Amino acid sequence: DSRLPQVREFDVNQIMRNAILGNHLYLGTVNNAPQDMQSAIDHLYQLKSQYGEAIASMITNKVAPADSLWHYTNREPQGVKTVVCYDR
Repeated sequence: DSRLPQVREFDVNQIMRNAILGNHLYLGTVNNAPQDMQSAIDHLYQLKSQYGEAIASMITNKVAPADSLWHYTNREPQGVKTVVCYDR
């Protein structure tokens, strides 16, 4: 009986496929050092600079949380992704 975490394997490709096709949201927290957080931010910035236009073209609407339920239950013609923005 060990208190150490057991190694588990996951099919990350299948998880990502299900997330995209099923429009799933995965939310969680991570305990990390400040330099790891900065590295992640730097990586996201690099992705934005390389693929920003392609990413922006996939976002067809940005809505406030109060308006998000309609977008969840209805589909707009030619809509790709609606993003809920919590800073509005």
